[in-house]
Amino acid sequence: DHGDLISLKSMSRMDGPRFLEGAVFDNKLSLQWTDEAKQYSGAVWRMHDNGDGTFSMECLGNWPANRWLSVKNNTLTFAETSDRGLATRWQITRDEGAGVTIRNADTSGNPYLTSSPATGSVSLASGTGGGNSGTHWQIFKQKAFNPAIEGKWSSVESLPTAPIHAIQLLNGKVLYWSRFVDANDAAGSADGVAKGSSNTYLFDPVTGSSKAIGNAPVDPYGSSHTFLADGRVFVAGGFIKPFMGQKSAQIFDPATNQWSRTSDMSWGRWNSSSITLSNGDIFTMTGTNMNEGDLTYTPEVWSATTGKWRKLVELRDCGGGSCTLMSPWIHLAPNGKVFVSGANQATGYIDPNNGSW
Repeated sequence: DHGDLISLKSMSRMDGPRFLEGAVFDNKLSLQWTDEAKQYSGAVWRMHDNGDGTFSMECLGNWPANRWLSVKNNTLTFAETSDRGLATRWQITRDEGAGVTIRNADTSGNPYLTSSPATGSVSLASGTGGGNSGTHWQIFKQKAFNPAIEGKWSSVESLPTAPIHAIQLLNGKVLYWSRFVDANDAAGSADGVAKGSSNTYLFDPVTGSSKAIGNAPVDPYGSSHTFLADGRVFVAGGFIKPFMGQKSAQIFDPATNQWSRTSDMSWGRWNSSSITLSNGDIFTMTGTNMNEGDLTYTPEVWSATTGKWRKLVELRDCGGGSCTLMSPWIHLAPNGKVFVSGANQATGYIDPNNGSW
């Protein structure tokens, strides 16, 4: 039926992989051992009824490429669309057994889809053999796609600026901001706005619209951000110029769409990382400081009770770990410590009470 999701299994007598798989990124077909029963596996196909006794077969492989099974110069390939003239029409005929044959309706000579499990290959044949030959296939119907359950991509939304930073708020809206272009930027830089312009917006996914709100008191480009316990957004550091960071910390309140300042850190931080601790305090580490290019090696913790920062111990050597990288990957571990998972291969924990690694 139109829109059905299926997988196709070769009925060949030969041993080997049997499920038809489309590798849309390089326009090739092959056989694999399982259909994986996943919505967007390369072995899952969507059938489109053309209304003339033929179907077009759309490969649901995970790749933005041509998807329509086609024949060109007597070779299997993928077409960009299912338009007539691109040899994407296939006739599916039930055979004398439990299978079907699949014939390209736009091709003469070798129109039949055939398989060789021994080599894992798929090609075209001039005719069909017996019921156990490679030109015979079993159809397995996959679970129907239900966007209400599984979701789907919308059309591309047009935004007023490039969201270099974006945070989904607890009310479902998305706070995002860009950066200000400066003398070092090419004219018309696509990811920035002119100084003095609005660069901070709220995106409403319900209406698909963006609303300009007041810019942060201090340029937050290159900052790190996390949530306070009450849903406000905490932003640490910011931009002076490339590799030179602000000491500022500021808070965005979604209830009022207003920014406010809190106490400054001891050092500037550009491209730092921040995370909310189990007690509601904020842990911030690394980033380049106000001495251009110098890394801030000492983590700091902001108290949600006092609004003040306390310095931890300097971390210059963490056994090849990521405590000296810009924007390290950090997570709150169940033991209350900060787990640093990358980007270096070595990983480890930082104790936010004393800063030990």
